[in-house]
Amino acid sequence: MKKILIDTNSINGKRSALIDGEKLIDFDLEFESNNFQKGSIHKGKITKIEASLEAIFIELGSSRHGFLPFKELSAEYFDSSKSGNDRFKIKEGDDIVVQIEKEERVNKGAALSTYISLASRYIVLMTNHPTGGGISRRISGDDRDKVKVLMDSLNVPENMSVIIRTAGIDRQTEELNWDLDYLKKLWVEVESAIKTSKATQLIYADQSLIQKTIRDYFKEEIGELIVDNAKDFDNAKTYANKIVPEFVEKIKLYEEDIPLFASYGIESKIESAFSREVKLPSGGSLVIDSGEALTSIDINSARSTKGTDIEETALKTNLEAAKEIGRQIKLRDLGGLLVIDFIDMENEDSNGKVEKAMYESTKHDHARIQLDKISRFGLLEMSRQRIKPALNDLMGKTIWVRSVASVCESVFRLVTEKSINNRSSVLLLKVSPNVANELLNRYRANIAEIEQKFGTKIMTFIDPYKQNDSYTIEIKKNAYLDYEQTLEESSQAFQNRSSYNLKVPKKKTQALVEDVEFRNKPKVDPNKKGFLDSLFGFFKTEENQPTKSKRKFNRGRYNKPQNKSKNPRNFKGKPRSPQNKAPNSPQNKAPRKPMKTSKPKRIVNGNLKSSPANTPAPLPADDIGNRVEAKKTRPIKRAKNDPRAKD
Repeated sequence: MKKILIDTNSINGKRSALIDGEKLIDFDLEFESNNFQKGSIHKGKITKIEASLEAIFIELGSSRHGFLPFKELSAEYFDSSKSGNDRFKIKEGDDIVVQIEKEERVNKGAALSTYISLASRYIVLMTNHPTGGGISRRISGDDRDKVKVLMDSLNVPENMSVIIRTAGIDRQTEELNWDLDYLKKLWVEVESAIKTSKATQLIYADQSLIQKTIRDYFKEEIGELIVDNAKDFDNAKTYANKIVPEFVEKIKLYEEDIPLFASYGIESKIESAFSREVKLPSGGSLVIDSGEALTSIDINSARSTKGTDIEETALKTNLEAAKEIGRQIKLRDLGGLLVIDFIDMENEDSNGKVEKAMYESTKHDHARIQLDKISRFGLLEMSRQRIKPALNDLMGKTIWVRSVASVCESVFRLVTEKSINNRSSVLLLKVSPNVANELLNRYRANIAEIEQKFGTKIMTFIDPYKQNDSYTIEIKKNAYLDYEQTLEESSQAFQNRSSYNLKVPKKKTQALVEDVEFRNKPKVDPNKKGFLDSLFGFFKTEENQPTKSKRKFNRGRYNKPQNKSKNPRNFKGKPRSPQNKAPNSPQNKAPRKPMKTSKPKRIVNGNLKSSPANTPAPLPADDIGNRVEAKKTRPIKRAKNDPRAKD
């Protein structure tokens, strides 16, 4: 049974986990200090219009400016009668309302758009994009036809459009109209807040982690949703009663002393998501390396001996890896380009099985995924939509970590360079315990030589909050070289954590609009069929009923001929007999008249023509088998009184 666990007792924020038995399916977390989440609406200030990049840089109040491409500018910001940079109705220094499409990354600002959208459980409302609506790409077949008819019944405002989400399949019209009315009222509140807001102000914040989890993941297949805090438990029930009243009884409060995630054994599984290597059941492993351009995944057979020969072992290890890769990329939120190096297989059918396994393992992912075939080098390329930052980026960790020796070498080189440029100064090194131990032992003589040569004082301090690859070098110019005085000043500075560039979480900015008061959604019986379901079901039933005029033909070359039963059965399921005949049975009708036998046909110049009833005898043949044609003679015309006319 699948369960959703929500932990609200974390220091930095809240965490949610989707589990299936003992397996961790999905994991998400929310930091209280993150003011620039995906979906949030801000009023920014234009700092630069860069035509060479076809983009605009927007100041949002963050350390990095947002990136707004020209293609994400709505029509209201263009003047169709002009060209070039003159076609913009905006200029540097103007305020502009934008929505975050992609959150900030390590070295990139947020990706922005002026097409504002608001999402609910079944519908996404495009507030200023009349042609941007449609149906989710994940909906296909008969479901797509149903949704198309259903969209026509929605009362969409002018200059707006809607997108039907995957959860909107088989929903009743009343449910979709409730979603649409809620989003329209929410947009009215956002519009009024835009008029009164100032530049670099947060206007609308997307829903909290609990609300997003209920909106996107709380479905019929979920057995329980467990919350470990009484206040958040009440908030979850209130919100669920508004949008999914039929599932409110599944929300439970966890009141045990043992932490929620620890009681379900989730903590160790979450930590494994940061590991570079993932073990497979057969003994093989995955090695995941994330880089700037792409993420590479290598499959190693290691101790795998599951097959009878090397080809079978490679196939079974690759199939296990394909299944685990689908879970890992979703769990770690890996986006962008991914390259998978499978174990080489000689059989083409084996490659096809692995490609099918990759498709099956990723088809339930919420992100948009594109899969390529395995190349002749054994590589499979795929791309995954970057919905949110990767798990490693959120936690401030990277899979690739430099060694202590490498970090010490870099620190020593930087100290040498700064000593040359800043003579008679004090250099304060703030490093991790492991790096400090290496510097004060292995590099002690080298550091003393630099101090004597350039007249500097190099002081090393241990910062227990730093990672091995994190360090800072501060320079104090024109300082007295009194070691004890400098040590005292540095010790006091060390006690003040903010002077050590520690990431002290800031309080989250309060958005002008977070939610609106709205009536609860009416409780709907999940087994009740809507109007469209009944309509489509009626036509489907009519199509399945056989008619007298329709005849079945064996047209397909792969179709097998119909097997006629030796003992046909009537509509009551009883064997036919003279005493028990169906009312419409051909046996009850009068016998048909015998059909007239047609004349035999002969082929003349490739065409069928009727032959006379009395067919001529076969032609005689000569000694070597050739047919002998009879000589054609014309009849002799004689007079009527000629006595020879009777011959």
